[in-house]
Amino acid sequence: MSTVITTHTGDNIEEPTPENIRETIQTLVNDVPDSTGGGEEPNVWLSYGIEVGEEWQEFTLGYYKGGLLMFTVYECEEDLDPSFEVQAVV
Repeated sequence: MSTVITTHTGDNIEEPTPENIRETIQTLVNDVPDSTGGGEEPNVWLSYGIEVGEEWQEFTLGYYKGGLLMFTVYECEEDLDPSFEVQAVV
């Protein structure tokens, strides 16, 4: 199984280190002087997919500006409606 981060600029980082993950999240939520896009994306989410038969089941944890935390499950990555979703304001 491989792990890939797709940054907000569309670049892929294969087999990211913990430092790659920290830097990627930091450029999304903070104004970083060395980053061309720092602070422009107010929302951050992490998606994880697993192969189930012929389909990919996807789990997403998102944190949205204003404090909304949302966990969503899609039975198939192409589904528009989640099979499970829970939200909390943090």
